[in-house]
Order: sequence, then C-alpha cells, then structure tokens
Amino acid sequence: MLQRLVLRSAATPLRRFWAVAYAVAARLSATLLTRGVAGVTVYVRAGAAGGELLPGMSDIDLALVAPAPPGAERIRRRWAAVMRRSPWVERLIDRPLIFDEAELAIVPGSSARTFGLAGGGACYFGERPTLDWIRTLEHPGLDGLTADWRRLRGPERLRPLAPRDDQEERLAVWSELLLWWRWASIFCDQPNAPRAADVCVKLIAQPARAWLWLAHRERADSRADALSRLARRLPEEEPAARLALDLQRRLPSAPQAPFGEVLPALVRMTRRIDELIARQIEDAGLEQVALAGAAGDPGALPLADWPAVAAPAAFAEAFTVSPGDPGDPHALSAAVRAHRFGFYRALRNDDILVLPARPLPRTRMRAVKSRSTDPVSFALLDGERTAQFPRVRGLSATDLAARAVAEHRAWLRTRRVPPRPWSAPPPACHEIGMLLSAARAGLFSESLRAGEPELVVGPSELGRRLGPEGEEAVAAHAMSAAAGEPPPSVVVAALEERVAALPSYA
Repeated sequence: MLQRLVLRSAATPLRRFWAVAYAVAARLSATLLTRGVAGVTVYVRAGAAGGELLPGMSDIDLALVAPAPPGAERIRRRWAAVMRRSPWVERLIDRPLIFDEAELAIVPGSSARTFGLAGGGACYFGERPTLDWIRTLEHPGLDGLTADWRRLRGPERLRPLAPRDDQEERLAVWSELLLWWRWASIFCDQPNAPRAADVCVKLIAQPARAWLWLAHRERADSRADALSRLARRLPEEEPAARLALDLQRRLPSAPQAPFGEVLPALVRMTRRIDELIARQIEDAGLEQVALAGAAGDPGALPLADWPAVAAPAAFAEAFTVSPGDPGDPHALSAAVRAHRFGFYRALRNDDILVLPARPLPRTRMRAVKSRSTDPVSFALLDGERTAQFPRVRGLSATDLAARAVAEHRAWLRTRRVPPRPWSAPPPACHEIGMLLSAARAGLFSESLRAGEPELVVGPSELGRRLGPEGEEAVAAHAMSAAAGEPPPSVVVAALEERVAALPSYA
C-alpha cells in the first residue's frame, strides 16, 4: 500500500521530496554496509544515478569498491546478514555490486563467453569469482560496467573504460536480450504486480537501445529517447514505441502490464538483432562440429548449449519445444509453469528459441537463443548431425571448448560451487555430474586439437566414450538425481581417476 502511495505521488511536486529521500537512503545504506571498512568508495548506479528514478518503483542500485579483498568480503558478509534478518530490504535496495579494486580492473571489457580466453582463467569455478563478478560478466551492459556510476563518497577508483571491439559489442547486445527475456519469464503472468508495467516498458525500450547501438551506433540517453528514436528509425515499430512511451507516462497510476502487446514486440526486436548479428559475422565462416549421442528420450533433446558445456548448474539437462509462440503471454507462462530443474519447455519463433523458467538463475545465459548463439540446439531440433559454429570470438567451437576446459579445470582444483545465494544447495548428484561434464569438455577440446571436432551431447554416449567407468557413472548419476541420494563413492573415485587422465586435465 505504501509503495502505491509513493508511486502515485511521483508525478506530483512530492517527487523532489522522494528524490531526496532516495539519496539519503542510498547514503545511509552505504554507510551501514561499509562501517568499519576503511577507504571504500561508494557509487550509485543505473536508474538511481540518472533522471529515470521513479519513486515507489525504482530501487537503489549501489556499487561499493573496497581497496583490498578482505574489505570487499566483509561487506558481502554484512549484506548477506542483512538479507537473512530483513529480506524485505531488497525491495528498496538492490543487491549492491561489491568489488575490490583489483577485481574492478579485471572484470570490465569482457563477458562470460570471452573471459580468460587469453590466459585460461575461470569466471565461475575458480578461487576468485564472486557473485558480483559473475553478474557483471553475464551482463556487461550496453555502455560498459561503470558508464552509469556516479560517485557518492570516497576516492575515485574508476579507470577509463577501454573501448570494446565489434564482437564484444555484439556479445553485450545479446546479453541485454538475455536479461530482458529472463525478466519476461518472471513477470509474464503477473500483469498486476507492482513492477510489471515498468518491466513492460523496459522490454521494448532496452532492446530498442541495443538495436540502435548495433545498427546505427546511436546511444540513447534514456528509455524515452530510445523509444522515440526507434519510432523514427523503424516506422513499423512506431505503435510499439508509442505504447511503451504512453505506459511509461502512466506508471505513477500503476497500470496493468500489457504483456499481450509487449511480448510480440520483444520477439520482433530479438529477431531483428539476431539477423543483424548474423549479417555482421557471416564473412567469418562456420566451424562444423559433429554431434554424438543425440538419440535418447523421444520426448526431449539434450541441452548442450553454452552454460551446459562451459559452466553447468546440472548435468544431463534436456528440453522440448512446446506449442505456442514466445510472444504469447499465456504460452510463456505455461512454459514457465511446466519447467522443472534440468528440463525446459521451450517456445520457438522461427530462428528464435526461448527457454522460460523461474527462479531467475535457471535462465542464466540461455533465456533466449539463436542459431548463432546456440547452434547445437537448433541442429538437434532440425535433426542435423552437425552444428555450425560461427568463427568469431565468444561464439566459436574453439572458444566454447577453451572456456569449458578452463572452468572445469578450476572446479577440479577447488571443488568450489559458484556463489548463488538465492539457490538451493547443490544436489547429491552434483559432484559426479560435474566430473561427467568435465569429461565432455575434455573430449570436445581433444577432438578440436585432432582436427575432427565433435561434441558429445547425450549422457549415454558420453559414458560409452569413457569406458566402463563412464557408463557406471552415468547410471549412478541418473539414480542419484532421481533418488536424491549420493552415488557410490567408489564410482565417483573411478570416474575422477578417468577424468584426471584426460590430456586436457593431465
């Protein structure tokens, strides 16, 4: 009730009062989180740093940069303690980005698909990555990580952002689409939720900003600017742009979210961006990769996309395509409800594939797909025995194998699970699943070095390739996943020895 009262007053002279209140809340929150940690620099970012603050709807986005790792870790522990005691705080203050100064020098300018390609570093399973590190690499932002940060206090710790090359720009644009398809999954069946209408505005405005930059190198100053530019550049999208502009003006009155009109526009903009990326990289050519072991459950196909191969949350995930279009909110919400851990109900619109799910971590790096970003899934859907990977950084088979081996090598060394505080603890089958996934990454890498690229997509075929230890491990993993009981330790030990003997990890 209070939230709606604040929201309704956002279009009145009280807006100035609420803007001051937000600023005070940002400073107070930063003071509480950084108490006792010397030298922390506090930045406000995103909407709270600019003119798009909407009291009652916007939350406070902070970035906290400590001089050294112990200070950053102390702040993270303090935030976790706040969330345990008072989870309602996150309605006003989004989880802050928390870095130490050295991290802030490493993370910007790259993405999850390209991080560490030069030196073999890991961004999920190594000793160093944090949740903030992962969030940033999965969503590097259209303008770069720190472009919208405004310093509140402390010494300046930002370095000038290095210019990104064209391919990093394309990956950043696609990550923007991933983010908003993730939010579409969360809100598609909640038209009356307080934030749903605001999300609808962003589902049109943010892809518009991405397309404008990729197609015309135009930087929109705001959502309204992006929508106005879209209407001029693409007259056929003017109705969608006008819808979003009108909705944005009416946000203080808490209107119902028009997903039935917004989602088709999101599908169209996604296809436009995908087609533009495909044209821009077509001269690079394609890598042909044989797919092994696709046969299996006739009602499902194995998921062997980027997260499944490079940084899995689970082993032996699968998907099927449901009837309906991702632009239909009823079909989208039905697919969300049908989702279960490790199995997705996808929706297809020509060369766009959407994998909706809740909670938010289930859609990381896979909420929306195209032939360029996930050639394996499209090859399987089309009954092809080979997948065609673009020969460009971050999308190539060579880079996928390199990132997968780097992540699994780090996991074999540390057994560290990526920090995901909103997720349940890993299931009993996690360790044996990670060992099987490491084996797949190793075999994939070796096939590329041998000049005969092949990706094993099916669990049964992977077990066969690994021999008796592998076949027993695949069966033990399936039983453990079904029963929730740990697999036999002797089976895990035998598989671990087999994986350690692979050239990629020896």
